[in-house]
Amino acid sequence: MVLEQLSEENKNISPIQLETNEQNFLTDLVKETAEFYGVKFCAVTVFGERGVLLLAEYGFGGVKFLDYPFSDPNKCPIRLTCSRPLPVIISDLSKDDRFCDIPCVELDPKLKFYTAVAINFVGPTQGAMFIADVKSNSNFLLQDAYFLKEQANRYQALRANARTGSRR
Repeated sequence: MVLEQLSEENKNISPIQLETNEQNFLTDLVKETAEFYGVKFCAVTVFGERGVLLLAEYGFGGVKFLDYPFSDPNKCPIRLTCSRPLPVIISDLSKDDRFCDIPCVELDPKLKFYTAVAINFVGPTQGAMFIADVKSNSNFLLQDAYFLKEQANRYQALRANARTGSRR
């Protein structure tokens, strides 16, 4: 899979290549994370020209893109996540005025609970790792997001090692 990323040198779009082993790692990572939290959905995302690209997903049934106003942090919980250093925890998206009318909340899969952490990619590429469920969860606390952050850090370490190894 190829991701698009702006090159820092000339501001042109350059590809980020996901090798098979990285894709397999991500697939396992999101499944493990969803199972740890007992939620129906988990994904690792980046933003591309077409919207929110799911690099790996669990529970969405092979969906590759989320279709809603991803450029607006007031309408996109993933974009909101990328703008904050701490995890974002939304116990019920359907009761949050910012997100209650986005398609994945109003329509299938009718997401309610959402928690995410930002993932730092090379350059200006923004992404996140999130868990979500169709049930609200007002008991999820900031410290509960520790495992999610650790999982995101595992992926960031893999990307960093891949970049370092490719330069040798």
